[in-house]
Amino acid sequence: MGGARGAISAVIPWSTEPRDGGLAVHTIVLFGGGCEAGKAGSRALHVKLLGDVRPLFYVPVPRAKSLFGDVSMVTVGFPYLVSVTWWDVPPSQVGEARAAAFKAAILKQLPAGAGVYFTSMITQGGKVGRRVFNTNVQGAVFNTAVGKAALARFLDTLRANPAAVFPPRDFGRILVNGGSGLRLVNDPAYPCACQAPAPPTAPDAKR
Repeated sequence: MGGARGAISAVIPWSTEPRDGGLAVHTIVLFGGGCEAGKAGSRALHVKLLGDVRPLFYVPVPRAKSLFGDVSMVTVGFPYLVSVTWWDVPPSQVGEARAAAFKAAILKQLPAGAGVYFTSMITQGGKVGRRVFNTNVQGAVFNTAVGKAALARFLDTLRANPAAVFPPRDFGRILVNGGSGLRLVNDPAYPCACQAPAPPTAPDAKR
């Protein structure tokens, strides 16, 4: 893995799930050496994962045999807060109107000034798959104590009872999974130079 290997400080397989007849292992990779070094290492690793993954998992030639069977990679290209699956509504029926209703249902739970955006994908399960919205929220309001508390309440409600946010009469069954690749609030124990606030500037002197 070249330069990327030198920057990796930990590899954490944190959950598994069946996928396409195999087993998907969701893995977190941590990079040390400072923020810029970590970003460079993660980009280098990402390039390798997008290419031929056999050198990472196969015994070198002449045996050239995989230690894990056939292996493929899926990377998180768009971090998200929650993953929402439309369980009862076919993907072809989740159009602009339902997408707008989905967005409105979330905004109803959040303070004024919040925004909602999401990317859409179709899973490969079943005959036609299911529509999934990988969803984020944004807004300066979440920098305030009130906004953070509102976001926490929204996530607690969503985890405990998705139907309270998405009424079944309008959305059918909705399944909710946690986010991936997203850190809402920087933990002071893990400072990052890339995210440090800009130094204050001196006010203009009065003439």
